[in-house]
Amino acid sequence: MDLAYRAQVALRELRQLCGDDADFGPDAAEHELDI
Repeated sequence: MDLAYRAQVALRELRQLCGDDADFGPDAAEHELDI
């Protein structure tokens, strides 16, 4: 398993946790804290 593949898998899992249309822009972290 190379690092690039593991990073892609981790990002995919993150998107699933946050919702498929999750926005990773500047407001994303602030939005996450409002949970």
